[in-house]
Amino acid sequence: MTIDLSAADLLAIGGIVFPDSTAASSTKSTKSELVAEALAVLNSGGVDSFEEPDVEDCVPIIKGHIDMAAPYIAKDTTNVVTVADTRSLDLSGIDDINRVIKAEYPIDQSPRKYHNLIPDYAEYYTLMRTAIPDTSAEAVYVWYTTPHTLGNTASSNTMSPKQERVVVLGLIAFAGFERNNSPVYDMEQARYYADRQTYGPDPAGVHLAIARLIKQAEEHTRTAMIDYREALQRIWRPAPIKMLPRS
Repeated sequence: MTIDLSAADLLAIGGIVFPDSTAASSTKSTKSELVAEALAVLNSGGVDSFEEPDVEDCVPIIKGHIDMAAPYIAKDTTNVVTVADTRSLDLSGIDDINRVIKAEYPIDQSPRKYHNLIPDYAEYYTLMRTAIPDTSAEAVYVWYTTPHTLGNTASSNTMSPKQERVVVLGLIAFAGFERNNSPVYDMEQARYYADRQTYGPDPAGVHLAIARLIKQAEEHTRTAMIDYREALQRIWRPAPIKMLPRS
């Protein structure tokens, strides 16, 4: 991988070069490439010597923030099981559902027929529609949010190039925070706080967690953390939830 640190794509802040989160490439990257890019930026200041594990350890936290700020919306067309003589749908065949957004039934109509689903029990949901699906012949499509995939192949990466820029900013900020502030702040406590807020009931907790870290950070790290928080706010796109017709 060639790491482009040209002036057109990067911002120089406090002696360390940070990537511009608006300068997104048109191609997707692997997790290793994003880690390598953040590592190159961290070491560009010529002061600290960061190693790959220093950055790699921060990936789960940053990915969790992206999952909350702009979750991946998936559509399942094959694993939805209807329950005979009911409007109940069995979604146990779908992995890693965070939130169910809507269902389509009947499918492939013009205009599309979308409906809400309400939780029933376990992994069963009730289709908010008057008619009952014909279990022997009809399919139901379901849209839902799920965690992003960020692995070792670009094709499996579900993040957009703009979201990848935010990942790099987050890796720089959190790796720098751990290096520069570990003597005065317990990083494990910070990790716990960030994770707990990320997956808690209040999405705004992500920003509260980062704000708490900013107060503890030294100047260079504080700048990186502020840039990361602002970039995260720019991509904030929670899954849309609205009331749909029951007809």
